[in-house]
Amino acid sequence: MIDRPGRSGAEAGFPTNAHTGDDPVYKHHHRPQDGFFDNIFDRAPGRESLSFTKPTWWRTCSPLDGRRPRLRNDLHIAIGLLELANVGDVAANVWNTVPIPRGVQVGMWFGGLIALSMLFFVCLDARRSWENLWGLWSERKQLKELKSSLLCPGRQWNSCECLLQVNFKELLSEADRFVMVLLLGSAALMVGIGTCMAPFGESVTGPIFTSSNLLTGFVGNGPCALYGVVNVAVAIFVCLRAFGHRRTGLERLENDTIKSLLGRRTTKILWYGRWNAIAAAGAGAAAMCTARYPFAYIGLVAASGASFYFNWFWRHKLAYGRPFYRQGVEFEERHLLSAISYTHGLLEQVSRGEVPFGLTMAYIARHDAFEEFCLDVLRNRRLRGRMLGPGPYPATIQRECFVATVQDTEAGDEFRQKIERAATQFLLEFLTYRERWLLEMLGCHITIHSFPSTSPAVCSGGADVDVESCLSKMSEG
Repeated sequence: MIDRPGRSGAEAGFPTNAHTGDDPVYKHHHRPQDGFFDNIFDRAPGRESLSFTKPTWWRTCSPLDGRRPRLRNDLHIAIGLLELANVGDVAANVWNTVPIPRGVQVGMWFGGLIALSMLFFVCLDARRSWENLWGLWSERKQLKELKSSLLCPGRQWNSCECLLQVNFKELLSEADRFVMVLLLGSAALMVGIGTCMAPFGESVTGPIFTSSNLLTGFVGNGPCALYGVVNVAVAIFVCLRAFGHRRTGLERLENDTIKSLLGRRTTKILWYGRWNAIAAAGAGAAAMCTARYPFAYIGLVAASGASFYFNWFWRHKLAYGRPFYRQGVEFEERHLLSAISYTHGLLEQVSRGEVPFGLTMAYIARHDAFEEFCLDVLRNRRLRGRMLGPGPYPATIQRECFVATVQDTEAGDEFRQKIERAATQFLLEFLTYRERWLLEMLGCHITIHSFPSTSPAVCSGGADVDVESCLSKMSEG
């Protein structure tokens, strides 16, 4: 399964000619309408084999040269419970007097520690969000440089503008996530510290008692209310944008399947944006009221439960992962329509179990997702031991050897069944993300073409451009 340093695949006992790019099945699967975007975002060379470091008790295997930068759908599930950390000060706010009974002190310690424990997930998700933000910002700078180098509007200019709009929406979503983690994390920190300070307040006029009241009151819960305001502002922009995509798509698109896919996605975005903003604003308002009205904790718990559900809804129904932009770009609406149709059809085939394992791995490798697939499989300790063995490290996995070894294993073997099931599930998720991403691009592209100033009719965007005629047409317009 692996290729140790210093040993070739043949020396290790594995065939080296299984399911390469010359496989006729692979060639049949590589359709032009799906592969049009490969040179823009995919097809990074040198990923037919991967070397992994030795796993530790707290971290699974990681690529020796680091994970390839890409936009990842990695919002942590625990972030949906951040607003629930503000409930940890219930004992301190309800029993707001001295002396404090022993049982109430235990409740204060417990609530404070629960709130402080959320800081681990805050730091973890803040790092993930920052990596996405950095990648998107670098991509945006590259796209802006490309757009500024174009002399006049045309097909390439519209393509670049489409990618910039998609990038801006993703950048805004990640910025909202980062702000949420910072604000709700700071609220959890202040509430946790204030709740843990409460048992030490010996006098209602003492500095400890006063500081604890502030941290578990308006000061500590203020960031939660501020995030509610930020979330409402972001939701208004996202909903207006989704509504524009939906309206333009219903007017312009002729393919009923794609029109239905775009309509369902924009409907989900509108529903999520509206109710998630209401839940965030409600949680912020309830958190501010808990300092004076204990019954407000009921509303805070309800709003926190809704936020947890919307966290799940975002990760499983709306968000997606994708590679970052790499090189020159020029596409039309028909390319997007063909790619969406092909991806949707392949997604249905995979869900019905009609795509064999070799073809699944060929598609994963061609779209530069072999690294993500290996990392997904290596999280399973039993599969990791079978794939990498006891050592030495770093251990290298070659795709050809990997596919051939799995296929040479007996059909009833548990290892083969688990690997094939993992590959199918990974491809389903990959295609789902790709479909969401392409629909996002389609919505931006048809919206751009609804404005005359960016229509390709203004100037043709070919390789040979008459600059004077372009400038004259733009000045006449």
